[in-house]
Amino acid sequence: MKKRIISAVVALILLFTVLYLNDIADIPLTNFVLAALIMTGLYEVYKPFGFIKRMPLAILGFAFGISLAFGKLSSAGFIIAVICFYMLLMFILAVCYHKTIKFSDICILLFTTIYISLGLAHVRLIKESEYGTYLLFVILIGAFLTDSGAYFTGRFLGKHKLLPDISPKKTIEGAVGGIVCALAGLGIFGLIISNGSFQPNWWRLMLVGTISSVAAQFGDLSASMIKRELNLKDYGEIMPGHGGVLDRLDSLIFVAPVVYHLNIILPLLRG
Repeated sequence: MKKRIISAVVALILLFTVLYLNDIADIPLTNFVLAALIMTGLYEVYKPFGFIKRMPLAILGFAFGISLAFGKLSSAGFIIAVICFYMLLMFILAVCYHKTIKFSDICILLFTTIYISLGLAHVRLIKESEYGTYLLFVILIGAFLTDSGAYFTGRFLGKHKLLPDISPKKTIEGAVGGIVCALAGLGIFGLIISNGSFQPNWWRLMLVGTISSVAAQFGDLSASMIKRELNLKDYGEIMPGHGGVLDRLDSLIFVAPVVYHLNIILPLLRG
């Protein structure tokens, strides 16, 4: 537990440093950090599937992730074009190397690449939207307080297993505790920003907070399901006590798209 807490504190310090430097410096620092996270996440999932040994496939996936980290995400046409171009190139590779690349390989590669890259790219979409910095805190609270709340509640109060075949340590009590902690964190966040020039829409904030907390837990369970099939304990060891990038950001991959698109329908902040 000590390693887990220290790693989380260090990660938060680095996060706030990046956000501060990005705002004061004329450098797209968040884009570089996002590209690094996507590349690391892709590497962590490519390696157990054996794609790193088939470098042309891996290079295509990495190029896709980088394009979303630096490309024009505000244009839906750009995203569609990148996905179509990516699929075309994968099939060209599969045809040219049909003896070593199977259809199942490109299906797995396509899904895992879009799953990780597009999910994390929504962090950038949120940051670049109106009230982006504040909405960024909404997704971070929704993802990380859900994770932490579920972990500690389950550790001290958990008695009933949630889905033991996928994640043996997760409990129903932990799942509820994760939602409660996320909503409490969003409530505190709402009180802090309500002293500024705009106000949170409270019922929307709590509704989206609940949905994002549930999404965070399904993001975690989805990543755990993949690990079970691959017989992995963790995706990596980059964060002591947490594992790899995907072990830490699996919930964010689901939360960021949920908050971004729900905020378009139900704006969380008002001037």
